[in-house]
Amino acid sequence: MGDFGGGGMFLALGIVSAILNIKQGGKGQVVDAAMVDGASVLMSMFYAFKASGFWLEERESNMLDGGAHFYDTYECSDGKFLAVGAIEPQFYLVLLEKLEISDEKFQNQHDRNQWPDLKKIIKGKIKEKTRDEWANIFDGTDACVAPVLNLSEAPQHSHMKARNVFIDIDGTICSKTNSEYNKSKPNFENIDIFNHLYVNGFEVHYWTARGALSGINWDEFTVQQLESWNVKYDSINMGKPHYDVWVDDKAINARDFCDSIDVDVYD
Repeated sequence: MGDFGGGGMFLALGIVSAILNIKQGGKGQVVDAAMVDGASVLMSMFYAFKASGFWLEERESNMLDGGAHFYDTYECSDGKFLAVGAIEPQFYLVLLEKLEISDEKFQNQHDRNQWPDLKKIIKGKIKEKTRDEWANIFDGTDACVAPVLNLSEAPQHSHMKARNVFIDIDGTICSKTNSEYNKSKPNFENIDIFNHLYVNGFEVHYWTARGALSGINWDEFTVQQLESWNVKYDSINMGKPHYDVWVDDKAINARDFCDSIDVDVYD
């Protein structure tokens, strides 16, 4: 909340805003950001809840602090945990369906007076199966229910893999450091085959989600990138003339190709 969510993100947003101001013809800025500034902004919704009378200051008496039966973390039969966040009515209905709960008391979802009793029932239900059994039951549903994974398990989850959330840098697993942009990769949808890719011994320095990598051999870079973009190719050859990249029998200068994928090439 303080270091990352409050201080770091607030400072990063301030720097980006200052740069945009300069690009619009404005002057440079000194960015003044503090952890208390950002942390208080992250609490804006809760202060709004409090002002409206929706938020009580007693612990575990609110929807989002463990008071509600439909928004909490529950222990499973194997000692592992399942996270439940079925706030919206359509998600709540799926939650009850998958838990096989038909008790009419659950129909009044937001009756705070019943939350403790309903929570005991759900606690008992979830304790009947292992975490992974529940994960399989809720997989593919809109119930806002997910297994609580440890640091080793999280990178192996199918959702994390689908979005390439975690990356491997020399055997070290870490999260990627940037968002996805739709213009960051060349569009190869209409290209069936990279017939030949000729390079002249360049070293490629580039920045990707993996972080800053330098001194990568051009052919290694090409193999990795083409495979990640699902582009088919026949062969990669070194030491050929300067017109390096051949796409559908059309020669493309290597520098132009690198520019199209935001890569700096040095002779």
